[in-house]
Amino acid sequence: MSVPATSPRLRPEGVGAPRDELTRIATERVVLAIALGVFALAVLRTAWICDDAYINFRTIDNLLHGYGLRWNAAERVQTFTDPLWLFLVAAAVGLTREFYFTTIGVSLAASAAAIGLYAKAVAADRLTAVVGVMMLVCSKAFVDYSTGGLENPLAHLLIVVFLAVYWRARHHDVRTLGWLTAVAALCTLTRMDSVLLLVPALAATVAAVGLRKSVVPVAVGAMPLIAWELFSILYYGQPLPNTAYAKLGGGIPQFELVEQGAYFLLDSIARDPLTLTIIGAAIVAPLIIRDSRVGPVALGIILTVSYVVAIGGDFMSGRFLAAPFLCSVAVLTRVSWRVPRNVLVFPVSVVLVAAASSQTAPLTTDRTFHHDFQDRSGTVDERRVYYQYTGLLNAGAGGPMQHPWALHAREVIAAGDRVTTYIANGFFGFTLGRQVHVIDPMALSDVLLARLPAGPDWRPGHFPRRVPEGYVETLASGENRIAEPAIAALYETVRLIVSGPLFSKARLKAIWRLNTRGYAASIDQTSYGVQRLHLADVSTPLPEGTSLYQAGVRPIREGGIDVSFDRPVTKGKIEISADGNDDYLIIFTRGGRDVCHQLVRARWPHTDGSLGLAVHVLEPPACAAGVDRIAIHPRHGFGPAFLGHVRLLP
Repeated sequence: MSVPATSPRLRPEGVGAPRDELTRIATERVVLAIALGVFALAVLRTAWICDDAYINFRTIDNLLHGYGLRWNAAERVQTFTDPLWLFLVAAAVGLTREFYFTTIGVSLAASAAAIGLYAKAVAADRLTAVVGVMMLVCSKAFVDYSTGGLENPLAHLLIVVFLAVYWRARHHDVRTLGWLTAVAALCTLTRMDSVLLLVPALAATVAAVGLRKSVVPVAVGAMPLIAWELFSILYYGQPLPNTAYAKLGGGIPQFELVEQGAYFLLDSIARDPLTLTIIGAAIVAPLIIRDSRVGPVALGIILTVSYVVAIGGDFMSGRFLAAPFLCSVAVLTRVSWRVPRNVLVFPVSVVLVAAASSQTAPLTTDRTFHHDFQDRSGTVDERRVYYQYTGLLNAGAGGPMQHPWALHAREVIAAGDRVTTYIANGFFGFTLGRQVHVIDPMALSDVLLARLPAGPDWRPGHFPRRVPEGYVETLASGENRIAEPAIAALYETVRLIVSGPLFSKARLKAIWRLNTRGYAASIDQTSYGVQRLHLADVSTPLPEGTSLYQAGVRPIREGGIDVSFDRPVTKGKIEISADGNDDYLIIFTRGGRDVCHQLVRARWPHTDGSLGLAVHVLEPPACAAGVDRIAIHPRHGFGPAFLGHVRLLP
């Protein structure tokens, strides 16, 4: 039986509709087009490239010149966290042979596709899409990282594709699960931790399909990720990017990272209050929206924000909130905003007030936008830092290659150095090209340094390592001249992995040793590791002002000093003497578990400002009752740190 042409199921929108309905549809289309135009204007005005993007560019440059996926041409090290984005940019640059405008163009295209698909396939209707697009326009975090040269635009596009498939499917069957898994795998290849946003929805789909029926579609959909992981282990010798080991393996106590992560959120509230306001609204939305498919997406937002806090946030203000913000807008526009005007007054007012509170609204950007050196606990407005060099509105004013780091790279080239050490390796490393090997103390491009404890003066994303004595000479000469035997032995393992024959049996064994941390215990025997002492070893009191070079005063390594007690301490005070030039983090441990901590501030022991030991009497917090050891870590000071004594007082 044929279906009449006037059937609502087949009739295009507006065909046969009353005149008022046609007017409404046309008006909504115009308003949505205007909203999308405003978004395009905001992204164009703010378009820029950050220094970290040039870390990728150096790898792409090496790839296009036949050196492989390497940052230093002589070593197989994965310095990028975004394989899919890197390949996309590499393909575009391979055609244009130009990095700056090409990357901005690819970013703009991906961001436009993401927003267009959101408006068409995710938002409940056109009016609701307009509200959602304006939320996105008013979010500094989202607009800033719609360009920037990093992977955010592609991640945003894949997240929107995932949500469109997840929400628009009438029934979650094997085919839908296969598509969702494939998109989640591609999102993971764009940035691994972005998959946290999608995992709960993917798990809900598996539960709906059934575990037994899910095995094949999940395995097939995950093939791109599985293939990359196999390649990564074989080629790089590690399943994760080296940056993950550099940033998450520095030995920083977890509660310190959580504290820094909280500062990251506070920074976002101060600079861009709309973003966290919308994220918070989306988290509670499942309590109001009667849709079983909204809850898993909200849970993904919670997981992602929790993860961001757990890893210490980021030095780029708002960057890790852009993707959860996009999901939050999708959640809030999952249901139609086609409601009476008085109902819209409150939420629209919240959006407008929060957007107006932003320190630097995207649409107010002009070519004079520049760094004001506002730094909140290590988190900065990254676009503000680099916009005068890499902002699209300043594209004719010299560009990134006039940045001081790029100019310094030219000085290194002119000096004829074959090996150099530098902490900022975007513009610098890219400008150097392939002839100079760069040692990165932040360990992003160095497998050896990534396995060593980080120093005390860290900030999000920047965990400096002390370069081992003899390491520069080793790389310059090709002979292992590292002074400390344990570090030298670890370097031999690393060198075999990053430079040795790919399929040699010795290299495969070295990969196993590195990834099972077979070297970790030996690091404690070096000048980097944890010093494990008994209270009796350091209980002889040293008076205030004692010289740092007197017998009995111990230098504190990057791993800190761990002092064990004879018995659990339930009451009393703890006296320590330490270099008065530094802050110290005291961690109280009970039964092998860190229970609480206390910060001891620097205090000069002499009124004339000369160095020496300062004596501190600590009153442990109530949570420290029954501790059986303490760990002492230097934090934020000048030069080496020293410990004099530790003793228990009544």
